Amino acid sequence: MPSSRTHVKSHTISLLFVLFLALVCLHPARAEENAQVVANPTETTVNSAAASNKPNESPKIWTKEELQQLQKKAEKGDADAQYELGVCLRVGNGMAKDPAAAIQWYQKAANQGHAKAQNSIGVCYITGTGIEKNPAKAVPWFRKSAELGYSHAQYNLGTLYSKGYQVDLDKTEALRWFTKGAEQGYAPAQYEVGCSYYFGKGVGQDKVEAVRWFQKAAEQGYANAERDLAICYFRGEGVEKSCTESFRWVQKAAEQNDADSQYLLGILYMDGCGCAKDAEKAIILFRKAAEQGHTNSQRMLGVCYEEGTGVEVDEEEAVRWYRKSAEQGNADAQCILGVCYTNSIGVEKNATLAVRWFRNAADQGNANAQFYLGLAYHYGRGVEEDHQEAIRLYKLSADQGNASAQCNLGFMYRNGMGTDPDEDEAMKWYHKAAAQGNTKAIEVLKKSTESSK
Repeated sequence: MPSSRTHVKSHTISLLFVLFLALVCLHPARAEENAQVVANPTETTVNSAAASNKPNESPKIWTKEELQQLQKKAEKGDADAQYELGVCLRVGNGMAKDPAAAIQWYQKAANQGHAKAQNSIGVCYITGTGIEKNPAKAVPWFRKSAELGYSHAQYNLGTLYSKGYQVDLDKTEALRWFTKGAEQGYAPAQYEVGCSYYFGKGVGQDKVEAVRWFQKAAEQGYANAERDLAICYFRGEGVEKSCTESFRWVQKAAEQNDADSQYLLGILYMDGCGCAKDAEKAIILFRKAAEQGHTNSQRMLGVCYEEGTGVEVDEEEAVRWYRKSAEQGNADAQCILGVCYTNSIGVEKNATLAVRWFRNAADQGNANAQFYLGLAYHYGRGVEEDHQEAIRLYKLSADQGNASAQCNLGFMYRNGMGTDPDEDEAMKWYHKAAAQGNTKAIEVLKKSTESSK
């Protein structure tokens, strides 16, 4: 009989299962004004929590008297005052918010060559703040400001080139602008330079150089850089491997409520990497990230509740977290939810719903889900029996190294199910599965060897 089970949930929670998140440069297109503007190539939203310590933010709460003096200076043509008045009107500092009026003052200052005001107009065109949204009009304003040496605008222009948003995609040009901003000490730009070197975007790949730039940004408290520097230390990429340093940097990022970092710190506590093992602390971190919608943390909470790791066993609660993750498209969680419906874990057995979740995950290329969906077609569980479709799915999974799928594929070829019998092809797949320690495949090969004597 073919294998009907495969390891899908990481019942031994370890870093080998996680291998950390792939090093990703989050928020790939954002525009910086006073607060970070997080975007993708088609949509941009402003972070409403404009921190006063941002380099381009008003540094204080203005009094009524001070605002009167500021307005007088602005009306007399003082570009700095015009810009500051625009900031006050945009964020409602000491006066009612009036984004449209803010744009007018930004414009007056920008026309005098005020770089911060020029950048701010670009951001407003991207976000549609106080003016009709028109990202194409942002580009020349960012360029004017960047050419005057303003680091935020250099970062913004680099971001546009890195995503091909409103300009031709040009990783080299993106890196040129990121580097200009980075060399002025601007942490987001330093981080992006690090990402460019890490991935070899617009420059030859150089992980040592990537770490150097991540370090610069991390030392300024930039959470993305702290997190990715931690990953480099964990993997030993561009720097000597160190669980202690990995823990130190990811903890700093997690303290800033960075969900990815909270998740990674939770994994470190689970494994005792750079710290004492502490499942309860891990659960707290997973929950903080999960409540922010972090899908891997939601999935890990599900695993913990199912297995009683750091919490009491509660299969229904496990399924609740698996479902939250699965509904956001997390393929691993979708596959696990399919297993729950197959085996009555926290829910009533339902083969049709199991197939639905397996298919969602399989369509994303998840090897375990492809195996399970193949199994469903093999035996007609929740779908009509279809051995040809089972072979197709087993093959997709087997090609990704899934040993159970490799073993089952060997069974199908050996017995001519959904295909003509082919002993050589069967043995090829049994050998692949056996090489990974699949006990059923090893048993088949042993019997085959004995019968040939």
